[in-house]
Amino acid sequence: MAEQIAREEARLRTLTTYTHGVRFFTWLGLALLATAAYTYGASTSSRLTLALAAAGLLGWLTGYFFAPLVAYYRDQTQAHIDSARTELEGMKQRNHG
Repeated sequence: MAEQIAREEARLRTLTTYTHGVRFFTWLGLALLATAAYTYGASTSSRLTLALAAAGLLGWLTGYFFAPLVAYYRDQTQAHIDSARTELEGMKQRNHG
């Protein structure tokens, strides 16, 4: 049981790292979209504007769609850890009680 808890805690750390990555991509996407709007207004290269807008949109969509998914899996993993710890405590009390 302790090994299962350790595996779930490692998974939780990984999902937390993913959460930070998703936030980074969301903010990066918004920054790229703002840069695309600026270059469009400055009338520089239309290819640069299109590339910045595409990269920004991709980054923002990555964050928008994957943030709830990662949060769901993180919450599920935390629930599994809590239930496993409760079960382990119950087993310890039965063995000592």
